Amino acid sequence: MTPMAGLPILERHTDTKTPRRARQRVEALMYVELGPENGGFPINISEEGMTFQGVRLLEKDQEICVTFKLHGTDESVTAMAKIVWLTESRKGGACSSLICRNPRGA
Repeated sequence: MTPMAGLPILERHTDTKTPRRARQRVEALMYVELGPENGGFPINISEEGMTFQGVRLLEKDQEICVTFKLHGTDESVTAMAKIVWLTESRKGGACSSLICRNPRGA
């Protein structure tokens, strides 16, 4: 789960009509675990969820445990997430309702 190059860029949308939360566009190559025996690469990460490209097939509404580490951090983030949409291949898509677990168990 180590990023390989570059720094992530924080994007803020300036649309005054609809306020949006900041999201983390992943510019560094990093790995994300997408449940047991599955992994892939995150595309965008926000407080509300993540878009990704995975390796194995997933199902819509499937609940998975997601683990990743952002560039420049020492601790992994582990969260339960629900698949909300998938690409035609069913290997990429988006998950939402991230419920973070404390990595130290406290």
